[in-house]
Amino acid sequence: MPTQTTRKVLNLFLASPGDVGLERAIAQEVVTNLNKILGRPFGLYIELHLWEDIAPGYGDPQDRINPDVDECNLFIGLVWERWGQRTKCHSSGFEEEFERAVARRKATGEPEIWLVFKAPRLEKLDEPGPQLEQVLKFRELQISLRQVHFADLKNADEWRSELQTWLLKHAIAVSGTDIARANEPQATSSPLALASPPENSSSALTESKVSTRSRVPKQLIELSNSFGEVLRRGELGMSRNDESFLTEFDIARLYLLAATWIARRYTTDFMGIHAANLLYKYRHAIEATDAESDELFRSFLQDRSGIVPGWFWVRDDFPEGPAEALFRIATTDASGWLRVRALKLMAAARVKLPTRLWSSLPISDEDPEVSSAALAYIGLMGDETALPMLDVDATDGDQRRAAAAAKEAKLRILIRLRPKEAFSELLASHGYFSSELEEAFGEKVKELPTEDLVKGAENPSEQIRKVSVRELARRGDLSLELADSLEKDPSVDVRQLALQEMVYKRGMPELARLQAAAPKTVLLSNLLGGKQEIDFESLRLNYYRTLPTDKLLATITWSSVDGAPAYKVLAIDRYEDISSCIQSDLQNGFERIRQAWISDLQTKLGAESAAEYAKDFEEKKLDEFIRSQFTVAALSGLVAHALPSDVVIARKHLQSENRDTRLAATQIISKFGNAEDVQTLLNISTDAWGELKDFGPATAIRLSSDPDGLAFEILGPGNTVGRDAALRWLMNRDSDAVRQYFLELLTDESDRNRARGTYYLSRKLNRSEIEELLLEYPTRSTYYYDVVTWLDRHLYSPPPLKQLFDRELEQEADL
Repeated sequence: MPTQTTRKVLNLFLASPGDVGLERAIAQEVVTNLNKILGRPFGLYIELHLWEDIAPGYGDPQDRINPDVDECNLFIGLVWERWGQRTKCHSSGFEEEFERAVARRKATGEPEIWLVFKAPRLEKLDEPGPQLEQVLKFRELQISLRQVHFADLKNADEWRSELQTWLLKHAIAVSGTDIARANEPQATSSPLALASPPENSSSALTESKVSTRSRVPKQLIELSNSFGEVLRRGELGMSRNDESFLTEFDIARLYLLAATWIARRYTTDFMGIHAANLLYKYRHAIEATDAESDELFRSFLQDRSGIVPGWFWVRDDFPEGPAEALFRIATTDASGWLRVRALKLMAAARVKLPTRLWSSLPISDEDPEVSSAALAYIGLMGDETALPMLDVDATDGDQRRAAAAAKEAKLRILIRLRPKEAFSELLASHGYFSSELEEAFGEKVKELPTEDLVKGAENPSEQIRKVSVRELARRGDLSLELADSLEKDPSVDVRQLALQEMVYKRGMPELARLQAAAPKTVLLSNLLGGKQEIDFESLRLNYYRTLPTDKLLATITWSSVDGAPAYKVLAIDRYEDISSCIQSDLQNGFERIRQAWISDLQTKLGAESAAEYAKDFEEKKLDEFIRSQFTVAALSGLVAHALPSDVVIARKHLQSENRDTRLAATQIISKFGNAEDVQTLLNISTDAWGELKDFGPATAIRLSSDPDGLAFEILGPGNTVGRDAALRWLMNRDSDAVRQYFLELLTDESDRNRARGTYYLSRKLNRSEIEELLLEYPTRSTYYYDVVTWLDRHLYSPPPLKQLFDRELEQEADL
C-alpha cells in the first residue's frame, strides 16, 4: 500500500475533571496506537488535547484551555464522581467546555460531541456529596434535553475497548478511506534478519559507538531461535495462554526491542502502559541494551498518570543525582512533552543544575511549552548570573508568550535577591501578578517600604492590592483614608482588611453601618455556609479584642447581638477576668446575665411591661437561641484554658442540638475524657458534619481502652462515619494486624485507599521488605499499576526525586 503524502488531522478534545487520570492516560495510549495504524497508510492523524497539556502562563487558566475546545473536530466529555472547580462563568471547567462545544455545534455543525459517564462507586452513591451530586444532576439534565446521546461505562477496561472502537469507526467515516485494507497481507522481510543487522544498518543497536552494552545480549540471540521456530511452523495466531514456543517473557522481550526501534527510527512515541508494566514484571531477567534502557527511561519519565514504573532500570545510573540526565532529556529529546516533563520534574524536586548548563536550557525553544517550562525552572533556581538570560524581546504571539514567561522568571529571582526592585517592577507592569509570584513573595513582603505598599494598595492587580493591604494592616500602617477608598474593592480579601481598619478606628457604629449596607442575601448565604463574603463576625470579634475589659463587661447584655461575642473574647483572651463566672454561668444557663437584663427592663419599663417583654422572648424561643450563643462562647474559653474538672461540664453539653456546642464540648473531652465517653462521641458523630464528623471519632479512638480494635471496627463493612479518623490512627501504629490491613488496601478498588496502603507500608517496612513486596505484588490475581509505580519510585528513584515522589504519595493518601 502506498504511503499517504498528505495528512488530515482530527483534533480531539477530551474534557474531564481531575478524578479520571487513568482514563485520560488510556485515551493517550489508544490514540497513539490508532495513529500508528492510520497515519502513514491513510494520512489521518488524531491530535489529542487535554487540559493538563496547557503550558503555565499569565491569565485565567480556563481562558487558556478554551481555544482548544473551540478548534476541536471531536469533543469527548468524560465524568465520574467529580464535577471540578468553578470558573468565572460556570460551575466547573468541564461544564464551560461542554457548553462551548454544544453552542458551536448548534451554530456551525461542528464538533461531533460524545458524552461518557463512568459508573460511580456504590458507597459514594450512599453519600454523594456536592461534587457527585452535580454529576448526577448533569446526567439527568442530558436525559431530559435529549440533545446528546451518552454512554454509561463500568470501568477503565470498558472505556479502553469502547473508545478504540468508537474512534476507529469515526476515523473511517471522516477519512472516506477503506481502512479494512490495512489487514491485507503485505510483503515483508524476515524478522530473523533483525538479530544480526548488517554493517551499514541504521538500527539502534549499531548507532551507538561507545555503548557499554552494544553487543547483542545472549537472551536475544536465544530468543531468535524460538521465534524462528514459530515462523517455520506458521504458529502466528497463538492463543492467550499458548506458551509452546514463546513464553510471556519472550514476547515482552521482543516487544522491548521492537518498541525501541520504532520509537528511535520512526515515531518518538513511548511504550504503552500495559507493555511497560509487563516488562517491569520481568525486570530482573531482562538484559537491556543501552538503547533499550534509554527508551525505558523515556517511557516512565513521561508518565503523567502515575501508572508506569521504571526507576529500577536506571537505579545505578545517577550516583551524583539525576540533574544531567534530566538536562539531557530536556535539551535533546524529540518529544516536546517529555522535555517539558523533565523540566517540570527538575523544578518540582528543586534539582540543582550546574550553573554552566543554565545557558544551554531551551528558554528560546520553538515549542512554547518547552521554553515556558525552561524559564519557570530558571526563575525558581536561578541567581544573579541568570538575569541577563531573561531579557527577551517580543514581536509575534509566541515571542510575547516567551517574553511574559521570561519576565516572570526574572521577577521570581529578583524577589529572592532584591524584593524592593521586584515589587517596583510589578507596580509598573500594569497589573501583571500571578499566583506563583504572590506565593514567592511570602515573608519577603516584610522587607518592602511602606510607601511602595501604599502604591500597591491602589494597583489594578487584585493580588498586588491584597499583598499590599495585608502587610500594611499587619504593620498598623493602613490609614483610615486608604481603608475608606477600598470599602467597595472587588476583592473580598481586600475589603475584609479595609473594613476591619474602619471598624477599629470608628467603633461599633461603623460595623452597624457596614452590616446594614450588606445585601441580605449575602448575609443569609454566609449564615447557611454558602458563598463567603465579608465575615462580619470576625470584624466584631477583632474589634472587641481592642477594647478594655470594663467596656467588654458592659457590653455583655442578654438581648444584644454583641453580648455573646463580647463574652467569647473575654473567655478566650482574658480568661482570668471572667473565669470565676464561667462555671456557674454554664451550670445555671446564664441566668445571671438574663436576670440583669430583666432588672434593667424593669427600671426602664416597669415591672409589668418588663415581664411581658421577657415572656415574649421566651415564647418565641429567643431565650433558647441566646443561651446557646453564650454556651458556645463560654465553652470556647474552656477549650483554650481547660482544667480536668471541666470535663464534667463538657459531658453535659456533648449531646446538645447546637453543633458548635457539641464541637466545643468534644474538644474539652479530647483533653481530659476517658473510655466512658467513647460511645457518646461515636453516637454524636453519626449525623454530624464539618469538623465534628471527623474529630468525634478521632477523639473516641484515642480515648478507647482498645484504640486499634475500635479503629478496625469503624473500618468494618457498613460503617461510613469516622473512616478517615480510623485510618489516620492506624497509620501511626505498627503491628501484624495493622500491616495486614494496609497490605489488603493495595488491592482496594479506591485509588486513594491504595495510596494509603502504599504510603503506610513505605514508612513502616524496611528496604528489603519493600523489595520483597514489589516482587510478590504483581503475582496476585488482581494488582494495580499505581501501587507498583509508587513502590518503584520509593525504592529506586534518586534523591531529590524520591523526596518529591514520597510527598506526592502522601498527598494522594490525603490523610
